[in-house]
Amino acid sequence: MAKLDQPRLANATPVYSQQQMDQIIRTLEQMVLQLNNTFTQDVQDIAEAQNWFMIGR
Repeated sequence: MAKLDQPRLANATPVYSQQQMDQIIRTLEQMVLQLNNTFTQDVQDIAEAQNWFMIGR
């Protein structure tokens, strides 16, 4: 699995503003997108390796 960048989430404050919540949501959405893209690439790499192995037999 590929190494993922770990963005820094905002520190907790006594009261959250809408801007802080929007920033947290954007960061989490970016992490999910990165995980989905990385997983898809890993699955493709595994399938390619299996096909290459089966051709050589």
